[in-house]
Amino acid sequence: MDCCFLCGTSLSTRRRRYQCTSQLQTLLKKKCMPTPFVHAHLSLRQPVDEKEPLCVPCVNWKRRCWNGTLKRQDKPVLQMDQLIIFMVNPGRMQEPDHRCVQRLVLAIKQPGNPLRMALPIQAESILMGIEGEDIPSIVASWWKYNASTEFFASGHTARFVRSVIKSSEAEGEDD
Repeated sequence: MDCCFLCGTSLSTRRRRYQCTSQLQTLLKKKCMPTPFVHAHLSLRQPVDEKEPLCVPCVNWKRRCWNGTLKRQDKPVLQMDQLIIFMVNPGRMQEPDHRCVQRLVLAIKQPGNPLRMALPIQAESILMGIEGEDIPSIVASWWKYNASTEFFASGHTARFVRSVIKSSEAEGEDD
């Protein structure tokens, strides 16, 4: 079974598109911010065919990235890299798009995902503890992995984690 080049999602025959390998390598080198995780893994990957399979959401993201219509930054980070960086250090980088979080968490949890080997050890441990596929579940798993520490290396992380925990506690009281 084919997997999406950018996120590793297993592709069915209906949800598959193909993109030229040279265009994807140009996207990685010139349009995306390099990271030591998925970006580095994909940059080193040798093309097997002339075209690589992509899922429809990644095709749409690639199109927006290629045309420069992503509003967040000059050079965007790959969506899977953004999720990994967010899992390791929440609040340091802008949180992933809520629509994409569920899809990306399900994709990275798939056993046959070729991008699993690009995960750092911390992200792998946090991923195993995620119960849901949303931002509060990721932060709760991060909190458990770091032993519910009161000490934060980053002020951004401290503010973000405390706000998510506070909002999830408030939602729990309403039930």
